[in-house]
Amino acid sequence: MEIITPYAGANLKAGFRKCGIFPLNIEEVLSRIPRSTCNPDVVQSAFLESLEAKRTAITNTTTKRRKKINVPAGKSVSADESIITEETSLDELTASFSRQDEDVVFDDNSSDDVNFEELDKDQQIEKEFMSFIEGQKNEFHFANVIREVGRFVVFSYMGQLFAGEIVAFDDEKVTINAMEKSLKMWKWPSRRDELTYPWSDVLGGIATPKKISKRGTFSVPELTPLFDLC
Repeated sequence: MEIITPYAGANLKAGFRKCGIFPLNIEEVLSRIPRSTCNPDVVQSAFLESLEAKRTAITNTTTKRRKKINVPAGKSVSADESIITEETSLDELTASFSRQDEDVVFDDNSSDDVNFEELDKDQQIEKEFMSFIEGQKNEFHFANVIREVGRFVVFSYMGQLFAGEIVAFDDEKVTINAMEKSLKMWKWPSRRDELTYPWSDVLGGIATPKKISKRGTFSVPELTPLFDLC
């Protein structure tokens, strides 16, 4: 094995080379045929012609499609008439799709169209709801604002009403320590919520909230209608 191993690769290559397999050597292959009288040039040409014929058979094929034929009762159609051979190009396919697009007909009763009756109905419901809300605003009864530290007021913030205590103010703005909602009651937040608002956000004054439980919940009667709207 020590003698054979260094030459194993060379011996393997020599065997393929002697057979004329790799690299391809036509003369070497023909020399292995007993009493060969073939002309190498003729064999080479025949070999190439065979390859070309096989390639042509694969690449130049036509597409056969079966065509549905309406056969009247009592008549027959041969197999040749029922099978057609056609070569379809990319341009023909494109033209076919274009015709399909042009033939699209829009249905006036399509479900994708806007239903104006339903739209008008929804708008009417929205108007009635807004009218109801506007009417409910009259149920809030606030006293005049007394500009004193410690007085309680109702103010508007982000479209909602809150109760809070005045902690500072000047002619243009007021700083309020706001309460937060707790179900249908109010309570002081765990962290003081003091912000400065313009006086225009203050809607009116209210009485000092009444503590109604040991858990620190308060009642603000002036804002009771607010919970009735929820």
